[in-house]
Amino acid sequence: MEIMKHLIFVLVGSFMTYLSQPLVVVDPTYPELQKEAFAILVNKCNDCHKKEKPQAVFTSENMDDYARKINRQVFVFKRMPQGKDIKLTKEEKQTLKSWIKAVKRK
Repeated sequence: MEIMKHLIFVLVGSFMTYLSQPLVVVDPTYPELQKEAFAILVNKCNDCHKKEKPQAVFTSENMDDYARKINRQVFVFKRMPQGKDIKLTKEEKQTLKSWIKAVKRK
């Protein structure tokens, strides 16, 4: 009986230790991804947003909050960027996708 109590104590303690560990994996490339993604948002999005939707101008402080919406508008619904003149290159799309994934892991 004592062995069983000890085993339960060890298992519960191990489980509690496991639960107390952070579950988030920090992406070491995140700061660089954020910097590259921000440059894309500034160059491809903010000019139009300043005119049409000034409350949704991207800054380095708020861009992570918009990551989910950007994903939906650019990659799911393909609504952004609007217009004939502004297009995202394959590299820019990949950078934004990588940044969005990194934000989700943050």
